[in-house]
Amino acid sequence: MEQENEPNRTDVLKPNYESKLGTLEHWNDAYKQEIEQFKNNDNELGDIWFGKELQKKLVNYIIKNFPDKNTKIFDVGFGNGVFLYKLAKQDYVNLYGIDYSPDSVQLAKMIIESKQKKHEKEYKINLYCEDINSTNKIINETFDVIHDKGSFDAYLMNKSNTLENYHRYIKSYSKNGTTLIITSCNNTREELRKKFPPEKGFKYIDEIKNKTFVFGGQEGQQQATQIYQITL
Repeated sequence: MEQENEPNRTDVLKPNYESKLGTLEHWNDAYKQEIEQFKNNDNELGDIWFGKELQKKLVNYIIKNFPDKNTKIFDVGFGNGVFLYKLAKQDYVNLYGIDYSPDSVQLAKMIIESKQKKHEKEYKINLYCEDINSTNKIINETFDVIHDKGSFDAYLMNKSNTLENYHRYIKSYSKNGTTLIITSCNNTREELRKKFPPEKGFKYIDEIKNKTFVFGGQEGQQQATQIYQITL
């Protein structure tokens, strides 16, 4: 069965703290395990980062706001590829994604190939291995929608990475007016707004409400999902 990974907002340290989650070795090891699990049981799709409920909200947001099935969508850090697969099931045909773990790419391709055989349907999903820090783009495209669910958090858990490099990477695959949908558990909505300000080319336009928790008498969201329009 699909596993859900929903970090508790109260257990997360301040953004940019050093963690094994910011290392390629950690993710390679994690996806190697998920590959073996999937080989033994093709219903074991691995972690659904932040859970199925949020994934469904994100897919529905895209369906509602980008009904054209030719919309070009780019997933940054696709993991097991299930988010792109869910969009492909809704007949989106211009789907691309990158992950810097080659084992992630292998797992996602295995899952998608399995789904194609089961459903006797071809899903047009393009998966690539690429590091956010790379200055040589593998994909010679710009996109209508860029999606990131948790990869931004993991990226900044490695202190050798920078917010400026992340901005540069996102803009390299953007055109004027591209929509960025980003989910973070390491940042509140206010902290995200500071990291993606209009003066850097990120115009806040919307947010998706997530699960809430109460801590110290204050209510907050376990994750913050915000939508920005990119200006170049």
